[in-house]
Amino acid sequence: MNIYQIANQMKINHQTIYDINIRVAYYVRVSTLREQQDSSVDNQIIHFEKLIKSHPNWTFVNGYVDRVRGESASNRESFMQMIEDGKSDKFDLVLTKEVSRFARNTIDSLTYTRELLRYGVGVLFENDN
Repeated sequence: MNIYQIANQMKINHQTIYDINIRVAYYVRVSTLREQQDSSVDNQIIHFEKLIKSHPNWTFVNGYVDRVRGESASNRESFMQMIEDGKSDKFDLVLTKEVSRFARNTIDSLTYTRELLRYGVGVLFENDN
């Protein structure tokens, strides 16, 4: 079931994203040594795994983590693997902290979000609604 079918099911049944059976992944990125020292990556991983597992209808699929500074999306290995896995129908939804963690600039963010949507994968930016 792709994100469009899921959205239709939600509308018909008056459900939220938390009420339906979906496969969920997360993406985490840090770009500075200071963030790494503050355990930002570990905190985000714990947060997303706990969040995903707290919803009985969600199935945790994978977490994708990059620890790079100033790299474009195409140079982030885990990010690109996530995009490929999304195209291969390995999950239905990606959670990430905020738009700036997903991509360094608006163009990359829109490009990759739209690309995932073309393959039926939604992206939820937790802090950016």
